[in-house]
Amino acid sequence: MLKGMLAALCLAIAFFGSGISQTQNKSQQASMRSTKALRLRDRKSIATKPQSSVYRINAAQSSFVAHVDSAGLLWFAGHSHSLAVRDFSGTAELNPESLETSSLRLTIKTESLQESDPKFTDQEKKIITGEVKDQVLEAGKYPEIAFNSQQVSGKKVGDKYELQIAGQLNLHGVTRQIVIPTEVSADGRNLRATGRFSIDRTDYNVKATSVKSGMVRASAKVTFTFDIVAER
Repeated sequence: MLKGMLAALCLAIAFFGSGISQTQNKSQQASMRSTKALRLRDRKSIATKPQSSVYRINAAQSSFVAHVDSAGLLWFAGHSHSLAVRDFSGTAELNPESLETSSLRLTIKTESLQESDPKFTDQEKKIITGEVKDQVLEAGKYPEIAFNSQQVSGKKVGDKYELQIAGQLNLHGVTRQIVIPTEVSADGRNLRATGRFSIDRTDYNVKATSVKSGMVRASAKVTFTFDIVAER
């Protein structure tokens, strides 16, 4: 009789033990399935997040010019002027799926501005360029002009983006908020940005001046045009 009772007890332990083991296995399998599902969801989430591309400005392939008419920055025998920026650098970040996270950083070497209008002789260009660097923009004291974007808005039109890039322009030791309307196109490896914007030199404490001959003098409005190429 005792043997029978022991046998029955062993069978009961074996039965319940097996049930517990199966329950634990099912719980572990469910946990593993849940973990795999979470990992797959995370991968999909990462894959679908908007991706930004960062491009570095190629100054050699770009143009950046300050255009001034007869009532503009400089007068030299009554002519308008085109001051080309020869040395500038920076980065542009474009996020097609989230344009507001895009950005622009640009630094210009002040001393690199040069008169480029072909109607002037080499000697005249030298006079204008020297006056701009030394007296108007004071390149020795303010060696760089910088723009850092703070907010980008816009929309895609066809295969291009029409953007409004708002940010801080630091010129001649003064920082002010400006907005640069820009048209941008990008193909994954290259980015091109074109546009124009104007500033008032008096907002940046840029003084009117003249060379000894009295042939060059400063006025208020300066309009910049740019065609910038950047590469990944």
